[in-house]
Amino acid sequence: MKQLSKRVSAALLAVLMGLSLLPQTVLALDPDQRQAEHREGYDVATVHYTDANGDEQAIPFTETGSGYVYTLPQGVAEDKVTVEYFSTTRRDGAVDISWYNDTDREFTLTNPAQLAGLAKLVKENVTFEGKTIRLGADIYLLRYEETGKPWWDGIGIGIGITTSSTAVFKGTFDGCGHTIDQMLAGSGGSGAALFLNTDGAAIQNLTVIGSAEASCCAAPTMAGSMPNSPGTPAALWAC
Repeated sequence: MKQLSKRVSAALLAVLMGLSLLPQTVLALDPDQRQAEHREGYDVATVHYTDANGDEQAIPFTETGSGYVYTLPQGVAEDKVTVEYFSTTRRDGAVDISWYNDTDREFTLTNPAQLAGLAKLVKENVTFEGKTIRLGADIYLLRYEETGKPWWDGIGIGIGITTSSTAVFKGTFDGCGHTIDQMLAGSGGSGAALFLNTDGAAIQNLTVIGSAEASCCAAPTMAGSMPNSPGTPAALWAC
């Protein structure tokens, strides 16, 4: 009897050990619940469907450890539901200037919204003279939504050779070996580049991949300061 008991205990232990090696199971969903998958580099923006009147209706969802859970509205089939993802690495039009202050002399940017914030600040006449901008990650500038205006407007305001502008970058931009990728630079005016207007700036340790297109004075994708700025051209190092 003792021997049988030992065998049962050993078998039970083996089953428990086997179960411990299995992946964690997902919590059971209710019959009307569905789960959208996690995707690397993306989050869910909306879950929605189109009603009988042709209007788009949002469906609330909750992020869990295994995905995004939502409940099907009554009478709505799963194949009528659209889950829209947005990129956490591509530019989506957001502009973030929360990283900037008047006292610090060094700033690190890690996403497209912060780089767009740099462009906004320079256009508002913040020159960054004596200050350093560093990249802390690769940044992808291709918009998530291809419709509308996909262009990267540039840092600074592109101008003609005989005119001047105070919207100019005068600081140091250190890519720290990172890449700004999928840049589609363009404008309706003069110049198209990552930087449109610089004066004595230093741009270093940076790779830019993309294209530049403008109605006139198209510039290299790195810096349009050479044909477009009346000030001292930017110094490019290890770029």
